[in-house]
Amino acid sequence: MLLLTISAVNTYGQNGFQDSFNIGIEGGIQFSDVSDAYVTDTKSGMGPNIGAFLEYSKWNALKLRLGLNYDNRGFTSISSIYPIRIGDSVGYNSYYVNEIDYRNQYLTIPFSLVYIKGDNKFKVFVKATVYYSILLQAKQDGSGLLYIDPEDAPKFADLDEPLDPGNHHYIYDGEVTEQFNSYDFGIGIFLGLSYQISPKMMLQFSPGFLESFADVYADPTKSSDWSGQFQLNLGLVYQFKAK
Repeated sequence: MLLLTISAVNTYGQNGFQDSFNIGIEGGIQFSDVSDAYVTDTKSGMGPNIGAFLEYSKWNALKLRLGLNYDNRGFTSISSIYPIRIGDSVGYNSYYVNEIDYRNQYLTIPFSLVYIKGDNKFKVFVKATVYYSILLQAKQDGSGLLYIDPEDAPKFADLDEPLDPGNHHYIYDGEVTEQFNSYDFGIGIFLGLSYQISPKMMLQFSPGFLESFADVYADPTKSSDWSGQFQLNLGLVYQFKAK
């Protein structure tokens, strides 16, 4: 009876509950865009996403994962203003257009619950994530064009810097970190495939979507958020305790 009980407990420990730790690296590309009602249009950007994680499991099918990622997001802002209004003067035949690329670099901390199921070689998994991101740096790169129609030029002659008729070109580059919110947070959902390449090594592929809940810009009156965030990640996991 005692031997039977010990055997049952040992089997239960192997198949039901057991402590295990995994470490891994993960990287890929992500596509991101910004929902911004203050510009004419936006275009999505693409950037790298790479990091490492620690995984803990007491249950065969459920794992807890904590990561630290370098997270590069980008988008393009397109604006047009017609007519041109400066103070009380309006240039009805004049206009302004610009197109600016933004690159925002974040340090992101994702915390995930992973449900994984399959055989000894192939497994599928679902990963539910909450994340918090700290803005490291933001840069801009773009140009603008201000056209002043000859008929409108006299209306702007009394400015501190009078605007002559014709085209006025502007270059936008350099760091603009202060224009953006210093943090971001949100949730994500990933559906992945895992392949056991050795008793202690797994290769994982996990596409997924992220939803942000924080404003993109530092100006609280300018409501905007990251939208359409999609990631394609490839990861390598080392299992300290082989199943």
